[in-house]
Amino acid sequence: MWEAIHGVARPDRVVADEIEGVIAALGIDAAREDVVLPPRPRDVTPDRVAFARRRLLVGPERDEEIAELLRTLPPLEHRVAAIWWPGTASASPPSQA
Repeated sequence: MWEAIHGVARPDRVVADEIEGVIAALGIDAAREDVVLPPRPRDVTPDRVAFARRRLLVGPERDEEIAELLRTLPPLEHRVAAIWWPGTASASPPSQA
């Protein structure tokens, strides 16, 4: 959909591989889990159009175009990756004492 809306092809590689490489280069021992989710439903609802619009970074004036794209796209499996490592989160950076 990104290419249809913006005319720019998105990467067809697994971006999580690159992220995992960067994390490893920082010396962080991270764990990773890849999951293939079932294809998303093909029904076109206002909520689904709005979600796609936000992901595509366009305004509501493109809703009809997005709805048509959603109707014509073949079902695709949805791949996700989770990468994590031990540590804690903080709202501010550590002090440089």
